[in-house]
Amino acid sequence: IRMSADKNIISCYPNPADDYIIIGNTLDNLNHVYCEILNLSGQVVIRKKLSNAKEWVNISNLKSGLYILSIEGGDTSVLPIKFSKL
Repeated sequence: IRMSADKNIISCYPNPADDYIIIGNTLDNLNHVYCEILNLSGQVVIRKKLSNAKEWVNISNLKSGLYILSIEGGDTSVLPIKFSKL
C-alpha cells in the first residue's frame, strides 16, 4: 500500500458544496477503490465505488456541516479531505 499526502492525487470540489461534490483522482488502479463520506462522528454516510478519473457524488440529502472524504482500497491510501456541505 502506498500512502500519499500528495494533494494532486485526489481533489474534491466545489468546497463548500451544495448538491454534489466532484472527486477527481489520478490513481493508477481503481480496482476496489471506494470513496467514503463520513460525518464528524465518524459514521459513514455515503460510500461509492470509484470507477472514473472524475466522479460526481450527490450530497443533497446530507445536513449542512463539515464532512470528511476518505479514499480506501486499491494500492493507495490517501489522507482524508475535509469539505463543507451548505
